[in-house]
Amino acid sequence: SLIGELRDALTPYRDGPCPLQVAYINGRAAATLALGDAWRIHPDDALLARLRGLEGIDRVDVVYA
Repeated sequence: SLIGELRDALTPYRDGPCPLQVAYINGRAAATLALGDAWRIHPDDALLARLRGLEGIDRVDVVYA
């Protein structure tokens, strides 16, 4: 499942300083989920590449605020 693949991809990069949000959009609804502190990540090129390679992921963005 996509949720399991996301968990597996993100787990090695957890305990970082960056909060994570997941935007879900389909033909009928859209939602943005702000994941909790346990899912803060260390952003890394390898992580971004892995996320972009997952089936069902259309876009991966890093937003610096």
